[in-house]
Amino acid sequence: MATTYIYHRTFSVDDYRTSVIVGSVGGALIGGGIGIGSPAISKPIIGAGIGVISGQIGYSITSGEKYNNDEMLIATAVGGTAGALTSGFSASTTGGLLTRAAIDGVAGASQYAFTENANGRMPDAQTALQTGINSSINSLLWDGAEYTGMKIPSRVVFFEDMVENVNVSQSLKSTYTDMMKKAWMTDAFNDAFRTSISYITGNSIK
Repeated sequence: MATTYIYHRTFSVDDYRTSVIVGSVGGALIGGGIGIGSPAISKPIIGAGIGVISGQIGYSITSGEKYNNDEMLIATAVGGTAGALTSGFSASTTGGLLTRAAIDGVAGASQYAFTENANGRMPDAQTALQTGINSSINSLLWDGAEYTGMKIPSRVVFFEDMVENVNVSQSLKSTYTDMMKKAWMTDAFNDAFRTSISYITGNSIK
């Protein structure tokens, strides 16, 4: 809704309904993942939720007046998948850093290709490759902070309140809060920027 107002585009009930559903799905994945109480199981679920919401935000901001519900759904689906997959790898190790970058690269290229197909266009191999490379570079830049041991000064009241209110042990609450401060915020920005990069590089709406 905010981007609809900012870009002065025509607001439709379908836009509103889709945005609410996508946001609800993302929120449910994050909340449900935290409530599971097992980091090993919950991390991919939380990662998927962050990817869904970040993909929605990144696409909605970047597309501006050319916003399209179908393309937004593609961005959120790719974001959710990438978020779930990258959650299994820590950016604090070289292998994890490069694996996450590879996953994000494939995600960026996939978003471009799926969007082109949805619009009845044939994806261009060179553009897909460049989109993937740009997405991987974006991943390396965001994950570089964790890899080098840099502390990320972030505090998100929404996530902290959500963690505090779930029925799990205090030690798990501390674990989730620490994960939120160190990794979840980085993932959120990485996912949002990757979605934007895929849109910009691929120029998916012509």
